[in-house]
Amino acid sequence: MVNRRPPSGDFRPQPKLAHDPEVLRNWRQPKRMTVSQWADENRVLEPLFASEPGPWQTDRCPYAREWMDSANLPWVHDVALMCSTQVGKSEAMSNVAGFYIHQKPSPTMFVLPNRDAARLAGERRIIPMVMASPALSDELTDRAHDVKNKEIVFKRSVIYMRSAGSATDLASVPVRLVLCDEVDKFPQWTGKEASPVALVRERTRTYHDYVMMVASTPTTREGLIHSEHAKGDQRKFNVPCPHCEEWQPFEWSRITWDKSSVTTGNDMRKLRCAWYVCRKCFGRIDDVHKRDMLLAGVWLPEGVV
Repeated sequence: MVNRRPPSGDFRPQPKLAHDPEVLRNWRQPKRMTVSQWADENRVLEPLFASEPGPWQTDRCPYAREWMDSANLPWVHDVALMCSTQVGKSEAMSNVAGFYIHQKPSPTMFVLPNRDAARLAGERRIIPMVMASPALSDELTDRAHDVKNKEIVFKRSVIYMRSAGSATDLASVPVRLVLCDEVDKFPQWTGKEASPVALVRERTRTYHDYVMMVASTPTTREGLIHSEHAKGDQRKFNVPCPHCEEWQPFEWSRITWDKSSVTTGNDMRKLRCAWYVCRKCFGRIDDVHKRDMLLAGVWLPEGVV
């Protein structure tokens, strides 16, 4: 029998054996879980960028559970989040990106209003998230140049950080997952070019199971987030009254306070003397009730209750 070892100086890569750990890993089925379950198990909030660092807990913002889990439902392709500031929508989108990196490796594109925002999102959100999570850092290659603010290359996927102000950036690559943050701050394009949201949606055409998530605090009724939100079933987060169990969304008009003792907003914040009034029984709902109400809350399409 002839020994067919490669001659000296032949550096051609040799085929991997079937029992090679890397080969076995690629054939292993991912653990079945929702995006929120993945985040609770693998996401770590970094001390430099979070007021409460440590393991992510979806129960701290239970209304965000459906935002994240919707991005992994086979019948959902578009998710629009129109909500107030500082409620966790950007972190929810980061969790979706982390889930796809680890569970459903795919080309992913983050789209921010401008190049500075895209660079900072890569530098201060995505790269720290990857480095803090063992599940995500294990997906990194050994090549240092694969981790950049504008593009992160993993063993099985890639994330592009792009600016909504550059048509060239948005038209450059096909992607399966698109995450657009603060879309109402996107530049208004004129002439023959489509809007940034429409243009980046074209990047998903080669994927039958694409997911596109857009999020923003609304500015005007003509803004992008209003138009994207209107295309869906316009769900609102409904919570039960702790007194009569009436289901209802929180509405700013139902917040009241003792107007005889409070004259300014600073007084209200200092004294914590505002409360919520149930729309059915007119019972007083205080902050002590809020956690249990949020944990019991459900998203319901407009007009259901």
